[in-house]
Amino acid sequence: MNEQFLQTDWVNTKPVFYNETTRKFSHNIHELIDYKNLELDAEGFNNYLEFGYSVFNQTPIKNIKFLDACSKISLADGNLKIENLPDPLFDHANQRSTPEQILDLLRKNINDWEDRTAGEIILPLSGGNDSRLIASMIKDPSRVRTFTYGISDNQRKSKEVVYAEAVAKKLGMRWNFVPLENIHKYFGEWDNFFGPSVHAHGMYHFPFYNALKGVMPLENVGFLSGIFGDSWAGAIRTDKFNSPDELIKISYNHGMCADRNMSLLKSKDEQRLAFWNKHKDTINQGYFQSTLFCRMKMILISYLLTIPESYGLRPYAPIFEPDIALGMLNLPQEIRQNRQWQADYFKSVGLDVENWGLRFDESNTLNLWALEEMVPPPLDTKLLKDVLNSNYIEDINNTLKNSTNTLRIKKLIHNIFRIPKVGGALKMLGFTDPYRLNNKEGMAYYAYLVIKPIELALQKSAEFKKR
Repeated sequence: MNEQFLQTDWVNTKPVFYNETTRKFSHNIHELIDYKNLELDAEGFNNYLEFGYSVFNQTPIKNIKFLDACSKISLADGNLKIENLPDPLFDHANQRSTPEQILDLLRKNINDWEDRTAGEIILPLSGGNDSRLIASMIKDPSRVRTFTYGISDNQRKSKEVVYAEAVAKKLGMRWNFVPLENIHKYFGEWDNFFGPSVHAHGMYHFPFYNALKGVMPLENVGFLSGIFGDSWAGAIRTDKFNSPDELIKISYNHGMCADRNMSLLKSKDEQRLAFWNKHKDTINQGYFQSTLFCRMKMILISYLLTIPESYGLRPYAPIFEPDIALGMLNLPQEIRQNRQWQADYFKSVGLDVENWGLRFDESNTLNLWALEEMVPPPLDTKLLKDVLNSNYIEDINNTLKNSTNTLRIKKLIHNIFRIPKVGGALKMLGFTDPYRLNNKEGMAYYAYLVIKPIELALQKSAEFKKR
């Protein structure tokens, strides 16, 4: 019997899509979409708008779904089969762990990986808990090259950049600041990878890795990632869920969504209800809720591994080892709160950078200066008219177009605030720096990033039909 198969790991770091009709499956959704006969799935589309990415195993495209974590899909003799694989989540439930156990295990995993990895090692370093923790465990710092981009107006003075430079110097690692260029040039590249399965906010990683490629060869280089460490370590609180309607809280989409009420496709909530019924008995337990959150959002966050891999890097995310991640969840709650156990560790090894008196810009204006550099092309109202309210699309387009002028004014005032003593005096008088997207601009931008991948899919469909 000739069996073809793909499978997902315990947290779904590499999502697998499948087409129920054609019985094909792939890591790339484009390989499964029949663009000549494209049809949206009403509930999948509406959930996608609300969450900002595909959820409940259904994409916005009819008949195209994705696997759960710990699953295998196979095709043998023309038959498609989906089966569950052993799940370490249940093996580690109700266990107890200590910080010493977790730190020793993390160090061992990183050092073993170092021994298996030849040549230089790349570590994107933000100076935050996750990358800093990993950096502190590396056996041979001389092999490591660290890179950091900033997310504030003056990228070089961003908190992430200032912290990372200080940490790298303390650990004896080579460090480079990477300025980000125009983000909105990369809609096409993002679409090639992810299509209409997730929103397009992660495009800034393309200029980041392009910059790295200009500094050193990336092919077959080891790459360390601290992806999702915060959720395991204690940064995310446990919420209380009473009904399927509240599941949006577990998405942690940070407002990156569109208004599902503007959808013209009517649907029931059968997929959401099925998800609720499957998890309602455990969803309010912190141990299970944290894992459920990671598994749900991984269809989006997987780009943190997928994109560097596409540049030839060999990613390794040590915190995703089940013993480490689930061990963190099993730490005593009082030291998990606000990641106190990590703060204690950093203090003990002299990496409590928060107490070093460093000066930095803590603002996050990534979206603002992306729009300042280039307002993305307007959404195509005609293409979207059958699935979304046209007035809604026009309002998004007009808001982003008009933001160009308001951003120039805000930037002018912002520069006045940055003048030594003048800014402080203005603040003492009760004035505030307006250099931020207002609520309407922010909502319009996030909605644009969610809707754009759908528009691109519909555009492909229209082009196929013309041929």
